[in-house]
Parts: sequence; structure tokens; C-alpha cells
Amino acid sequence: MDMDPVLIAALLKEVTSAASQPMPGRSPIRVWSMSGVERLTFPSGTTAVLKYAREPFTHEDRALRAADEARVPVPRVLGSARRNGLLVMVLEDLGDPRREATDSEAAIVAARLHAATPPPSLPVLDEDTPE
Repeated sequence: MDMDPVLIAALLKEVTSAASQPMPGRSPIRVWSMSGVERLTFPSGTTAVLKYAREPFTHEDRALRAADEARVPVPRVLGSARRNGLLVMVLEDLGDPRREATDSEAAIVAARLHAATPPPSLPVLDEDTPE
């Protein structure tokens, strides 16, 4: 399944409308075969990040919310929507990176994330993932 730009735009509109926000301008940051990241700029000048992904990454919004609740430093999910095997989420914009994270920093965050209690809404590795 290719990325459907019309569906991405429709889901973005759904998310921004639910937050009473106008449609923002979009500027690609990085795009892969199964996901993409863009910077959104709203008419007010505020920014956010758009991330879209297809299966098997369509539950990332739930994982980020769970990590945030467990006090793991992740961008806050401002809104999300999914349809036809595609997730679109709008995230807090943390700005451009000042530097690349070190392997040690990544390991510390990964350990914190894996130590957090998973919420009941997320499947665990030994369970089937709900459709």
C-alpha cells in the first residue's frame, strides 16, 4: 500500500478541525516508505509536527501517550486519527535537534520506556494485535 496523500490530508483536516485549528502549511522533514514527518505551520505562526504511518506503525499515538503518562520524555500527541491502515498524528514540535542523541542517551530512554507499565489498551508482545 502506497501513502495516499489525499487520505493523509483528510485525516490531518479531521485532527485540526477537532482541535478548532485551521489547516496549516506543510513542509516535509523526512519521508520513508512506510511513514513520513512534516513540520506544520499554522496561520498564527505556531508549529507542530505531522507524522503519518501505515501498518504496522498505526498504534504509535497510543504508545506515545502511554510513554508520556509514564513520564518518559516524548513529544506530546496533540491529536490523531486512523483510517484504512493509516495513522495521522499531530505532535508537539520540539524544534530542530541541537545535536544527535548519543547511544548512551538512547539506551537510557529505551530502558525507561521498557520499564513503564503498558496500559491495557496496548497489546504486549505475546498477544495478538487487534485490528
